Amino acid sequence: SGSYTVTGSITASNFVGTLIGSMSSSLYNREWHVSNADGDDTTGNGTLLKPYKTITKAFQVVGNTGEQVVVHPGTYTTTGTLNSANVTVCAAQGSNGGEVYLSGAIVVSQSLAPASSIRFFGLSIRDLTHNGTGSLYLDTCKVDNFTKTTNTYCEINDSDINANLTVNSGGILAINGGKQSQAGTFTINNAAATVSLKNSINCTAPVVNAGYFGAEGSTIYSKATGYAVSASVATRVDLVNCYLITPAGTPASASMPLQYSVANTVYNKAGSILGTSLNLAS
Repeated sequence: SGSYTVTGSITASNFVGTLIGSMSSSLYNREWHVSNADGDDTTGNGTLLKPYKTITKAFQVVGNTGEQVVVHPGTYTTTGTLNSANVTVCAAQGSNGGEVYLSGAIVVSQSLAPASSIRFFGLSIRDLTHNGTGSLYLDTCKVDNFTKTTNTYCEINDSDINANLTVNSGGILAINGGKQSQAGTFTINNAAATVSLKNSINCTAPVVNAGYFGAEGSTIYSKATGYAVSASVATRVDLVNCYLITPAGTPASASMPLQYSVANTVYNKAGSILGTSLNLAS
């Protein structure tokens, strides 16, 4: 329904789905399709009718001008390094459904201007590393292990981290919504890192070895033993409208030995290690 302005042509080779609102064919300069079931890296050309078979091939051909890689349901075992910029990599949306699982190691390593970006949407990824000079956005993804090794911006929206989240670089990591498995680890290791967590239903025992960690509107679990938040003496931690909880369901303690602020947060203050408070309400 509705009216549409089409600035180009729509054919079976470059369109998937149903028109449900205003659109223009200039949204992406080109779509590249990948299908593990019926694709071929040799005879395929990346269209819907003749898709590539592997993520590796798609990453080799995609350009830097606002292109999209559409990955159809299946398990993809190949690894890949995405050097292009301003690219969206997404799971195909259609009536067949199914999950897209990238079981290899994926590295985002852009070498262009910091204003460039990569976006992953609706994918399940085993290992993902953010490197290079461009920003990275994850939307409604499931990632087993995520590692940030670049100072450029990264944003994780409504996505699940199933195992380990590691920040080894500076710059901003913004986590909005989603959850993390209680079996995983969450570690911040760089003095120039700024990590913000908002509206997460399950964050597991962040360890702030260096840098800054701030949480708002989130539930933060401790492990079976230890603190819900563990910070070193060279860090700052801010907690607003949070709930620190043990696996048994009781308020958990925190170790914030340098600078911290706590507002409208439920936690075991008596069992916590606290440094210099920077707020009025705790």
